[in-house]
Amino acid sequence: MSTLHEQAVCNKEKCREFSETLSNLLVRLEDMKYYRTADRLMSILINCSPKEASH
Repeated sequence: MSTLHEQAVCNKEKCREFSETLSNLLVRLEDMKYYRTADRLMSILINCSPKEASH
């Protein structure tokens, strides 16, 4: 997961993949009733945005 995050920082396609992976995990956490962990993951997703690399 951390490798995917590193790749996603400057790559919008990898960022989308990272967000989808976390979204799937979020659903699973909620299904297992790990609401506190799901809330923390949701805040990560809300604040996640790719950075444009400067040339």
